[in-house]
Amino acid sequence: MGCDNQLMGAAAANIDSGNLVIRRANHTHLNVVLKVLTEAATWQAAEREAVWPVPFPSATVQASMVRHETYVLCRSGAVIGTVALCWDDPVWEGQLPDSGYVHRLAVLRHASGEGLGATMLAWADRKIADAGRTWLRLDCPASNRRLRTYYEHLRFQLVREVEGTSPPEFGASVSWHLALNQRHVNATNVP
Repeated sequence: MGCDNQLMGAAAANIDSGNLVIRRANHTHLNVVLKVLTEAATWQAAEREAVWPVPFPSATVQASMVRHETYVLCRSGAVIGTVALCWDDPVWEGQLPDSGYVHRLAVLRHASGEGLGATMLAWADRKIADAGRTWLRLDCPASNRRLRTYYEHLRFQLVREVEGTSPPEFGASVSWHLALNQRHVNATNVP
């Protein structure tokens, strides 16, 4: 499923003049979102930096879509990436409700290296600021140096490291050592 304007209507948000649009995903996008996430998970595994299971669990995405948290990044009408933006996260328990939380940020491999992850994070900054919140937060495996460096380059700061377990829909329970990162939402976050 692509990014048909009639299907997506007011949920669309233009993010730049390069023919990129981020839209809220709906049930018709399930397969393409799973394709993006599974392709990213397969690449992670090949790089020995596995974060997600292969194939990516459909139940995780379906539940996120029901909560209206999943978005698709489209170029010229075709989905090339996805991101989830949530308003709470149990991993960050005890925090004030002053943040938005990004999960499942991924682009198709043929579009990697184009700065699209940074573009989606800048979009999330604006959505979070528009909601009157202050912080964009995300987590990643503490052992994934490449991903941590990527986020540091995008002005995220490490808050702390915590122990966690994988969600039940990921299959066997796996212990994770996570790096919790945040950045203040403002215009200077665009690289």
